[in-house]
Amino acid sequence: MTNDTGEDALRRSEADLRAVLDNMTDVFFRTDAQARLIMASRSIEDLLGWPRTELLGRDVRDLYVDLAERDRFLALTDRQGGRATDVDIELRRRDGSTVLLSASARRLSADQGGGLEGTLRDVSHRRIAERKQRESRELVQALLDTTSDAALLIDRSGTLLACNKVFADRFGRAIEDIVGGDLFALFPPDVGEARRAACLQTLATGEAVLLRDSRHGRHFHNSITPVPNPNGPPEQVAVFSRDITEDLAREERLASYVAAMERSNEELEQFAYVASHDLREPLRLVSNYVSLLERRYADQLDQDAREFIGFARNGALRMDALILDLLAYSRVSRGGVALASIPLVAPIESALPNLALAVRDTNATVTVEVDHAITINGDAGQLARMFQNLVGNALKYSAPDRPPCVRITATVENGHVRVAVSDNGIGIEFIYFDRIFRIFQRLHTVDKYDGTGIGLALCKRIAENHGGSISVSSQPGSGSTFTVTLPVG
Repeated sequence: MTNDTGEDALRRSEADLRAVLDNMTDVFFRTDAQARLIMASRSIEDLLGWPRTELLGRDVRDLYVDLAERDRFLALTDRQGGRATDVDIELRRRDGSTVLLSASARRLSADQGGGLEGTLRDVSHRRIAERKQRESRELVQALLDTTSDAALLIDRSGTLLACNKVFADRFGRAIEDIVGGDLFALFPPDVGEARRAACLQTLATGEAVLLRDSRHGRHFHNSITPVPNPNGPPEQVAVFSRDITEDLAREERLASYVAAMERSNEELEQFAYVASHDLREPLRLVSNYVSLLERRYADQLDQDAREFIGFARNGALRMDALILDLLAYSRVSRGGVALASIPLVAPIESALPNLALAVRDTNATVTVEVDHAITINGDAGQLARMFQNLVGNALKYSAPDRPPCVRITATVENGHVRVAVSDNGIGIEFIYFDRIFRIFQRLHTVDKYDGTGIGLALCKRIAENHGGSISVSSQPGSGSTFTVTLPVG
């Protein structure tokens, strides 16, 4: 009776133990002195993928990814009085994958078999989390290292979470020496507190803060930006600091060059204006006295003398036209542009009456196809002069076998109006497309086509005064199209 009761109790105890083992989330294991697995909870099947029956009796050394890891585990157990707790080991699963485990074990005495018994806990999720954290840190570091600016990441308390070498070098420190410390302690106290206040302002408002500072003769532009937090308000800020010392020096040099160039241009334009104005006076005297000679001594002049006087008079007239064009170019270059919102068609219609005689003499046709609703910000006088020059050129350089036909059109695109002045004249070779817009450039001799070589240069300057441009497309013998691009008003 007593024996039966003891055996029943033992069986119940063993059943209870098996129930406990079979319901454990962690794995309980026991090995013998030869490292064979002699006991394991059912959870080992879920952990490693083998049926428990196939694992029992197996040498556990076959399961280690790195056998040296087991040797270190045993050595640690012996050093700690036969016990080791929460030691990371990596075992191989049946499907060939690996699993990271936290192992705790004690060494059994000789009469207990001399092996180990303990527990295994799956901590693969920790490995995944650690890998993600590591990858995130590496990504942040890589991003910081891609910029030539000093770049850093800090939290609300001012702890430096990451930075690049550019930032560390500014303080003569290594990255690993300053990451994890108080960023603001790197600065003088007053500067550090000002930086802390700027960072806290960014976190409070969620808006970037821009500021400049100077240290040791260097100048910096700093951008403090909140880092979005999907779980709530921002808790970190990213700071990018650019050394703008050389940029400022270049800006100063450039400003100096621009000022010197503007002074030079003003002096040159003033000189051209004064010189052109003063040149007209003696030129008028020459022209007047040549005309006086022709009238007073008309009956004494032979054919050659009359021809010579004609050459002198025509030369004076051409010189006067050149001076007038030079004066106009100087005024356009020197004076400001009085911009106002005007219909584009207004300066075109203002220019055409000045060409009425040329239109009549050449039997030309001038067609204006411009929408009256198109407006521009422009100087009506300058624009009228530009269109007069363009249409005048179309009449001047007409083909000898057909009357001139000039067509003016306009299209609006992307905030700009493109005005095209097209003709059916003699055309221009491609190699001269740039040259014709330079001052004093002529493609023909004066005896064939009169002109001063300033008209198209004047058009170019007027277009540029209005924030626009001018270009030409042409085929010799097939006419030309001059296109002026201007901002819409």
